[in-house]
Amino acid sequence: MELQQTKDFNSENNFFQGQKKRKILPIICDDDTNKGICPISKEDCPGDCIYSDVMENVNLGIIIFDIQNECVEFQNKLAASFFKDTIEKKDFNNLYALLIPEPDNIKVQQSSYNTNPLKYNDRILGYTNYKISNRFIMTLILDITEKERLESIAAAINTMNNIGYIFSGIRHEIGNPLNSIKMTTSVLKLKIDSFSKETVLSYIDRIQKETSRIEYLLLSLKSFNVYENPKMEKVDIFLFLKKFISLASTDIKKNNITLNLKSYSKDNHGITDPRALHQVLINLVTNAVDSLKEKEKPEIVLSIRRKKEHLVLSVIDNGCGIPHDSQKELFKPFFTNKPDGTGLGLVIVKKLLAKMNSTIHIQSCEKIGTTVIINIPIKHNELVAQEKYITDTC
Repeated sequence: MELQQTKDFNSENNFFQGQKKRKILPIICDDDTNKGICPISKEDCPGDCIYSDVMENVNLGIIIFDIQNECVEFQNKLAASFFKDTIEKKDFNNLYALLIPEPDNIKVQQSSYNTNPLKYNDRILGYTNYKISNRFIMTLILDITEKERLESIAAAINTMNNIGYIFSGIRHEIGNPLNSIKMTTSVLKLKIDSFSKETVLSYIDRIQKETSRIEYLLLSLKSFNVYENPKMEKVDIFLFLKKFISLASTDIKKNNITLNLKSYSKDNHGITDPRALHQVLINLVTNAVDSLKEKEKPEIVLSIRRKKEHLVLSVIDNGCGIPHDSQKELFKPFFTNKPDGTGLGLVIVKKLLAKMNSTIHIQSCEKIGTTVIINIPIKHNELVAQEKYITDTC
């Protein structure tokens, strides 16, 4: 019996050896740079590839570009379906231009995640580029249309929850420049014939200044849409915070809360989208106000400092703090400790900051307070590295 089993085993082995061996990507598997090592498992190539069918049928679009020969070496079914109506399968020029506009920024054995999804036809596609070697770049594509739709709904709900918070301050802030413009134009109308040219120009300058102030206030009302790509620009974050405080201070003072602004550096310029950052701060300051309801001396501090290659914007309160067990759940959708909360605010905050190449971290201690740390880049197209923080500082 033992001899017969050995014979059957050997004949089965010979059968497999006689078959044509499948390789996931012959041109990559046989490439001299791999030296017989499987590009997927990083182990010795078994010959008959178990990954071939997986890559072809997985629920993830996969395209592998041969940048040396300017061709598409591999494109699975799902990746082809994303572009089937407009781009033919394995069309190197169009696919490469669409998905890899800046190939020099991708280093070998490193991935390049695109924070801005690709809107193509009626779909929204998230994708990551991975440089396998100096010759090959692999692009992984996922249809995130439904995910983006749900996040857009969440953003709308969150905006409606916050909009009443800022309206009273905006009414007050718009009223002041309008009254100034009204008074200035009235004086000009009565005395324009007796005023010198210089005096008239000074009055016009005052009107233009107050008009610009109203223009900024109206822009601040424009909600940043999660579908929208951020318009990144160089912003003096300290001046931005001063303007933000002028809008928020009216409602904050109604709650007898002290609001302070501190700067610990001379150069406070960062790269951000002011509209999106404004929406982020509304969420964070609203959370801070809610945490201060039973404090005898409630205080919120907005601070800015420069650290290495980025700015650190902090929102600090001396409120009730966040329970230790809850801190790991803060950025999960619909998680909330508030009786009337939606659990959407911090989710949207993190998404908006990610779109602007910024990061967020929260440190909190029960009955002492909470510090929200936002890292903002100071150079265009630069990602801020996620620093390690001690979450529980108690």
